[in-house]
Amino acid sequence: MRLIVLTIVSLIAFASIFFVIARGFAKTPSKLAHETAMQSPEWLKKAIIYKIFIRNYTEEGNLNAIIKRFSELKQYGTTVICLSSIFPCGEPNDKSMAKNPYAISDFRKISPDIGSEEDLRNFIKEAHQEGFKVILDFVAGATALDSSLCASHPEFYKKDKEGKIQPFANEVISDMAMLDMENPATQAYLLDSMKYWVSEFGIDGFNCILTEAAPLSFWEQANKALHEISKEPILFADGGQPNYHLHAFSLTPSRSMSEVISDVISGEKKAGLLESALETEMKYFPQNSLRVRFNNGYMLNPFAAPKHTDAVCSKIAKLKAVLTFTLGGFGSIRAIPMIYGGEEVGLSLPAMARTEQPLQWESPCQREFQDLYRKLGFLRNTDPLFIYGKMVLVKNSKEESVFAFTREYKGKKALVVVNLSGTDFAGFLKVEPARILNDYLEPDKQNTTKDGNMKLTLPPFGYKIYFFGDASGN
Repeated sequence: MRLIVLTIVSLIAFASIFFVIARGFAKTPSKLAHETAMQSPEWLKKAIIYKIFIRNYTEEGNLNAIIKRFSELKQYGTTVICLSSIFPCGEPNDKSMAKNPYAISDFRKISPDIGSEEDLRNFIKEAHQEGFKVILDFVAGATALDSSLCASHPEFYKKDKEGKIQPFANEVISDMAMLDMENPATQAYLLDSMKYWVSEFGIDGFNCILTEAAPLSFWEQANKALHEISKEPILFADGGQPNYHLHAFSLTPSRSMSEVISDVISGEKKAGLLESALETEMKYFPQNSLRVRFNNGYMLNPFAAPKHTDAVCSKIAKLKAVLTFTLGGFGSIRAIPMIYGGEEVGLSLPAMARTEQPLQWESPCQREFQDLYRKLGFLRNTDPLFIYGKMVLVKNSKEESVFAFTREYKGKKALVVVNLSGTDFAGFLKVEPARILNDYLEPDKQNTTKDGNMKLTLPPFGYKIYFFGDASGN
């Protein structure tokens, strides 16, 4: 049934499918919450992931051009670069469309327009010297319909009743063919391909696309095999099943969290639903699970051309960025922020998939977005409070639309407040009495508490990050 569903949807919908799967984890036995996620490297717990769609990230659309932007990526706190689709892509059936970056024609080659093997080796060398880890998108479950594997290894594929290779039954992705992921030979080929990039190029891991198309046993085998080559390769799932964390994946995406935030902002839900989502995450995921937080524009439409936001969307995008970097998890759940290349200059949809138009990096709101992302990246990179800090929700006078929480670690404490509505907030928060709160984003401003209440005003979709000081403000 799972593969049938995958064959009748577009890639736009396939992103939504994984969101539905993620939200369906409540059916998973809660006993998983008493187990512990597999050990992840320390660098991953501190990570900020930056995802790049190479072909439209720069004018040149290649690896060498990205190297020139390394210093800029560091300004946003980036520690992990995720490269999307370095592989050759098949030709689209509709010649008016750009190539589908997930319709891979060869898993063991680099697309010539992106660079050569030497270019990739140099990219990884330069990235490692700058302190970046590098992971690749890897699609398990499908290839391009014109992949050479269709002729050389037809046994790798799903077949229809007539014995023909089974394509995705949708006009948007009809240029992809379904692999038979229950076939040990198919699994062996893909596993050898993953091992090749780790052993020959020093890749630090994979962002695994179409995770659900392969059995969990395949991913567990892949994780084990890759660790026999390198100490710390990581697998980042495209689906959000809790049991992934036990023996296969280091990271899963928190799509349900992003969707809840969007629902509250749209007025469809109340902010209390975000607390419920955090509680559900803690209740059903293994202890110490690493969950990726992100601005979910890409998940809504991965094929739309990037556009700059209008005034309202700009405010919402910045609010979501604040939550992406500061929202942790309850209990032992850890959160990892991810940036889609382009959102840091105000693109409402990041540099996605099926468009090869270079990103327009200059915009009226470019500087204010870049300034915010630099501050958020610096905050996470320099203060373990937003990596390891315990998160506790804070009561306020308008809880249907205002969400507030503290993060505390080794005696240091911060307060984050976001107004998830399009109306002004003028009210109070229940916080510790007789404290000075220093505004992180506007350092010349402070707030104070009295009798356990802190007065606060926020504009529509406004936000604040405060650090608690003593009575003198220190």
